[in-house]
This record gives sequence, C-alpha cells and structure tokens, in this order.
Amino acid sequence: MAVILVIIICAVIAGAKTLVEIAEWVKGIAPHQLPGYGIGAPHATTIARVLQLLDNQSFELLLADWAQNLRARTNASKTLRAIAVDGKEVRGVKKGNCTRVYLFSANDQDSPTVLGQVSVGNKANEITQFTTLLDHIVELKGRVLTADALHT
Repeated sequence: MAVILVIIICAVIAGAKTLVEIAEWVKGIAPHQLPGYGIGAPHATTIARVLQLLDNQSFELLLADWAQNLRARTNASKTLRAIAVDGKEVRGVKKGNCTRVYLFSANDQDSPTVLGQVSVGNKANEITQFTTLLDHIVELKGRVLTADALHT
C-alpha cells in the first residue's frame, strides 16, 4: 500500500488530477520503475480502493508535514513571517451521504504554500480543529497568526 501511495503522490505532483490520469501516469512509468517492487501498474479502481482505506485526516497532516519540510529546504533563506488560518467549503464536492466538505487550513501569507489542512467533519467546527491544525505547524514561534474572530 505504501508504494501505491507514493505512486499516487508522484502522479499528482506530475499534474494528474483524476484517478484515470493517475493510472495513465503510472502505466507510463511502470515498465521502468515498478518491477523492482514486484508490482505492475495498478488500475484506477485499485488506486481508488487504496485511497478509500486511508484515514483522511492523518493523510492530510502527513502531507502538510512533508510540504513544510519541502518549503524549509527550498526557501531556506526566506523566513516564514505570517500564517493565515481559515476554513472554507470545497465547492462542487460532496461526501457519499451528500453532505458538504469543509476544510480548515493554515497558509504562508507570503507564498502559495499550504502549511497544514484538516477536514472539518459534520459534527465539528473550526474551533474544535484549531489545535489539531496548529500542532502540525513547525514554525509557530515568533510568527504572526491571523484567524477569524471566532477563534479569539
């Protein structure tokens, strides 16, 4: 499963936006890269099953940790000064039970970098996810943090 997750992440970084595009990207690298792992190119339905098995919040926080590490390596000379924290409804996206999807994220105000993101469930709100989100922001000390008034 870990190899398939890495493949999915690489495909998305390469520009794939759908399960079919991910599967096509994997098919292109499969003959050269995957035999060493003892697997062939997974079909789009296999990729979908792997994604369904994930704990979304844990996966989002792991990706946020990775993004922060990447930001630290690529922008070593640029200090993170301000972090904006805000929640938004994801337009055009519905969960299986036809409920809306809300995400709560922390963003570097000087770049397009998302430092962390958590899903706000149906029985939760931004306030309950505030500490969960900020626990995964590496560079909080000495930074300006902006948030909605409801967090004060």
